[in-house]
Amino acid sequence: MAFIPGTIDDDDLNGTEFSDIITGEAGNDTLDGGTGGVFDADFLYGNAGNDRLFGNEGNDYLDGGDDRDTLVGDNGNDIIVCGNGDDRASGGNDIDFLYGNAGDDRLSGGSGSDYLDGGDGNDTLGGGDGNDLGIDTLVGGTGNDRLNGFEGDDLLFGGIGADTFIFFPIVGADIIYDFQLGQDQIELVDFNFDPATDLAFVASDAAAETSSARIVYSRGSGSLFFNPNGSSAGFGTEDLGYGSAGGRIVTVLGAPNLTSADFIVPAP
Repeated sequence: MAFIPGTIDDDDLNGTEFSDIITGEAGNDTLDGGTGGVFDADFLYGNAGNDRLFGNEGNDYLDGGDDRDTLVGDNGNDIIVCGNGDDRASGGNDIDFLYGNAGDDRLSGGSGSDYLDGGDGNDTLGGGDGNDLGIDTLVGGTGNDRLNGFEGDDLLFGGIGADTFIFFPIVGADIIYDFQLGQDQIELVDFNFDPATDLAFVASDAAAETSSARIVYSRGSGSLFFNPNGSSAGFGTEDLGYGSAGGRIVTVLGAPNLTSADFIVPAP
């Protein structure tokens, strides 16, 4: 294993084809783990400065340290720790673990079944594609966070603060575990509906299937449905131009008594 240290200046440090330990020290550094194989693990430490860390191949460990960093795991099962500052981190491919810690961070899992924890600050978490098992776990932590699982069946925990759970017309089986009435909100993007006329609240899933509203919440199960085919039986099996057929969007655990005030519909 090679040890590649930086200096107090702005360094550009590249790893070998084997396992490396690369430290940026002070300065705004760029660290690249290199093109090692699947079983070669690199350890990258940005330390002080606004650094850029790239794991590349292998199962890598990236730690941004202080200040505002950009961290990219790329291929392999990576562990990414943002440290202090408003950081940007992406897991890339495979199964990754991303930790935002302090600061207002933006974390993206990429493809694979990933675990994202925003930590402190007002963070933005995106699960990504979700190939493999298709299950991403997003934990907002402390602060007013924004969580979007994207594709796959994802597990969403807002944590402490006024959190926003974001959904597009991609039907999945996401679960919100800790929705707080009067504090958290659900944001529905690109569903092309008028919440005044196309948002309905019914007592059961069966009633949701025959509702004429485009977005239907079942207070019996806590399930939120996308219903593009109107009052026809079921939710529709074809993509009618929304990017997805109809069906369940998310289940809100505990089936809280949601109202229109719990939803956000951004302007098109």
